[in-house]
Amino acid sequence: MPVFAPPLGAGFVDVRDVAAAHCLALAQPQLRGRFLLSARSCYTLLLASKVLREAYPALSWRLPWVPSGRWVLLVVGPALGLPRAVAQALCHKRPRIDTTR
Repeated sequence: MPVFAPPLGAGFVDVRDVAAAHCLALAQPQLRGRFLLSARSCYTLLLASKVLREAYPALSWRLPWVPSGRWVLLVVGPALGLPRAVAQALCHKRPRIDTTR
């Protein structure tokens, strides 16, 4: 759906930060156990698209610019592989990630 941005929130991280975290974990043997890397903040898909359009104007035609309603997500989502129950649970919500053990 290149035109429409469904009302979903998502966490975004820079892959360079992920790579740096992996390198640090490998270089320090005292670090053991399970570590999770999560985004500091969440963005709606429409806001993320806006940021990407500003950073990469040549690709802006491929990014959504119109907010879609919940009905678009519930109708088109299952056709794209997103189960209806998941779409309903995520609609208008930002993910919250608990990194405690």
